[in-house]
Amino acid sequence: MEDKIRRLKVCTVRPTLPFPHAVQAIKLKRRRTHRTTGETTFTSPLRSPASLLDGPIPPGSPN
Repeated sequence: MEDKIRRLKVCTVRPTLPFPHAVQAIKLKRRRTHRTTGETTFTSPLRSPASLLDGPIPPGSPN
């Protein structure tokens, strides 16, 4: 069993980025604590713009 916390940061982006139609960016941070062992892990899933064209992240994927 795990406790999970997800934090989102959203910001407005500059028009000089290589994504001309983007107006916002999102950063996701995930914290998981295993209840029995107390082990805590932090992850920040990263997706490249090219991988976003491949579709959504499959369930159970580390990212």
